[in-house]
Amino acid sequence: MSDRQIEVNAIEVRRALARSFSGGVDGDHAWRGSVGIGDADVVVDVRSDHDGRPYVHVAATVAAAGQPPGRVARLLVIENGELVLGRLSHADGQVLVEHAILAGPTMAAVEVQSSVWLIGWAASAFGPRLESLLREATPPPAAPEPPAALR
Repeated sequence: MSDRQIEVNAIEVRRALARSFSGGVDGDHAWRGSVGIGDADVVVDVRSDHDGRPYVHVAATVAAAGQPPGRVARLLVIENGELVLGRLSHADGQVLVEHAILAGPTMAAVEVQSSVWLIGWAASAFGPRLESLLREATPPPAAPEPPAALR
C-alpha cells in the first residue's frame, strides 16, 4: 500500500484503490468493488459536509433487516460496541457497516485503502452474527475479533 498523499476527489480515490482491490467506477458511487475477504460488496463515495469540506464514506451491506426499526436499532447499539472502527447503521431494510474519513484537501492513499479493507472485513465477519441475532437464533456466533495480528 502506498502512503502517498492524494486529493480528496473521486478520481484520486479510485486511483488509490485500483492497485489494491477488484472494482471500479459505479454510476452511483465513486468506487464499488470487492476487497477479497468474503467477497463483500464495498461502496466508496466522496461527499461534502455542511461547510463544503470533502470526506470519504465507505460502506457495505452486512445483513437484511426487515424487522421493526426499533428492534434493529437496539441490536445495533449493542453490536456497535464490538467494532473497532466504523459503525453499524440501518437503512432501506439493510444493516450496513460504514466508516467516514474526514480530511482536509488531501489525505494519505493508505487511509482509503485501509478503510475499504476494514469495511469489507467487517461486513463479512459480522454478517453471520447479525443474521443470527436478527432471527433470534440461539446461540448466536461469537462476535468476530479483528485480525490485527495478521495485518
